[in-house]
Amino acid sequence: MKKYTTIGFAFSFTGLLFLLVLLVPGCKKATEFPRNNPYDKDYKGQRNYSYSITPKIIQETKTVDGKIEPDESVYYEVTIKNNGPEPALLIKNVYFKPTYVPHVTSSNYTNVDPAGVVNDCVVEPGATLVPKSGTISGKTYSLKVMHSPFQAPSGSKVTYSCIITDYSGSETSIGTFELSVAY
Repeated sequence: MKKYTTIGFAFSFTGLLFLLVLLVPGCKKATEFPRNNPYDKDYKGQRNYSYSITPKIIQETKTVDGKIEPDESVYYEVTIKNNGPEPALLIKNVYFKPTYVPHVTSSNYTNVDPAGVVNDCVVEPGATLVPKSGTISGKTYSLKVMHSPFQAPSGSKVTYSCIITDYSGSETSIGTFELSVAY
């Protein structure tokens, strides 16, 4: 068995230290490449897409006339579509911001149906989403508008702005629609 001397140990330690000094400064941080895939939720570039909305009344609790009367509720299904041409960031939240009309209120915050979502972060061009707030008579609705028993001013219209929040935290109004108040 070979014995190591103090001098031999010192040379091997010095040699190892010398190699480390040569190698460590030569290491560079890997280059961070830009996120240029629009399907990547961390993509920082400008996406080219637009949304459209299609509101549809699915139930009225009194007269079926497309207007809201005192003591009536109107239920809407609102479809949101990515018109493309590129994928869009996934919508995190949707709410419907109404103009103020006395005695008319609404449930305006909804959840989003994940249909049309790819990789949990984008909406394909042409895909549609339906915000869901609840169900009535087996039908899913996005927005419930209620009129108290007191008459709102004649000829009033409630205008709803459909506002989305995407996963980057940006809020965008993507369209409006109106509901007339019956006389």
